[in-house]
Amino acid sequence: EVRNPRVYYAALLARNGHHAAAIEVLEPLATGEPTADSMNIALEPWTNGWHALAWSYLRTGADGKANRILSTLGEECRTRLTDERRPARSNLLHYCAENALLMGDTGQALGLFERAVKAGWRDYYRRRNDPFWAALADDPRYRALLARVKADVDRQRAEVERIDATD
Repeated sequence: EVRNPRVYYAALLARNGHHAAAIEVLEPLATGEPTADSMNIALEPWTNGWHALAWSYLRTGADGKANRILSTLGEECRTRLTDERRPARSNLLHYCAENALLMGDTGQALGLFERAVKAGWRDYYRRRNDPFWAALADDPRYRALLARVKADVDRQRAEVERIDATD
């Protein structure tokens, strides 16, 4: 279940190159300061509202608007990732990696993505052609991490199929 279908729709628009339309849908929803809990962005795959808006701003030349969003989210990531009371979950690590990537920091993005994979991130099939990550498509480290995730997802699928076949 998607908590906000308009955000989901706009995120799909942004990822498919319809940036002006995504901005038109997302700007009215972007009230207040960006947080990882607002606009359904951190926990629901593909409903990444703030990142979809920032991506669309970047693609349409509104870099200042994008950088304000990404900077605020980057601060929140730093706060959450240094909170020793709660270990970072894979989805938050991936989210923060994506934020770093959109800010142009590929080194930090790869480091956080590697932590996300180690923490259990397995959203390979949904994200393998994600345009947000296209800048790293040829990076050997990124490709190796994706290959590792794909191998584990495929292994799990084969195990489920084996179990289903015997039941």
